[in-house]
Amino acid sequence: MASSADRDAFEVCGRCGEPLAGTDWYPATTRLRADGTRLVFSFCDRHCLAAWDRPD
Repeated sequence: MASSADRDAFEVCGRCGEPLAGTDWYPATTRLRADGTRLVFSFCDRHCLAAWDRPD
């Protein structure tokens, strides 16, 4: 069963929180936790993905 965080990855942008339409394709990335759990992040556009992936 998918966790709440998994569902959220496909409902809102991982950076700005903008709602994502369920029928559109969006840029996404994954991260692997130390315990082997894979996290999925979706973004409303490539600019949010690039800003999220950039170190501070």
